[in-house]
Amino acid sequence: MSREALYVYAVLADPGDGAGPRGAGIDGAPLRLVRAAGCGLAALVHEAPAQPYQGPDDDVRRWIRAHDEAVENMRRAAGGVLPMTFNVLVAPGPDGAAETRLRAGLRDRGDDLRRRLGRLRG
Repeated sequence: MSREALYVYAVLADPGDGAGPRGAGIDGAPLRLVRAAGCGLAALVHEAPAQPYQGPDDDVRRWIRAHDEAVENMRRAAGGVLPMTFNVLVAPGPDGAAETRLRAGLRDRGDDLRRRLGRLRG
C-alpha cells in the first residue's frame, strides 16, 4: 500500500521548538507536525494510505479512540487545538505532494483558523 497521504488529527498554533506530538496515532503510527511557515499554524498528522480507514465496527471504535487520544495529548501539550473529525486525509494531487497541499490549505484559511484558535486561549 502506498503511504502517500497525510491523516490529519488537528490544527494548532505552531509551537515552534515548544510542544510537539506525544504518543502515537492510529495503529501506533508516528505523529508529527506539518508546519506552514509564515502563517503560525501547524497540523498534527501521520503518513497514511490515500484511502479512508474502513473495517469492522470494533476496529473503527479502536481507531476513533486512538484519534481522540492523539488530539487530547496534543491539546494538553499545546494548550488548544482545532480537532478534525475521524478520517480527514490530505492526498497528493496534481498541484503537489500531500504536505505541500496541507501547508497551502493552512495558509489559505490562516486568518479563520487563527481566529478560532484564539477563542480557545485561556
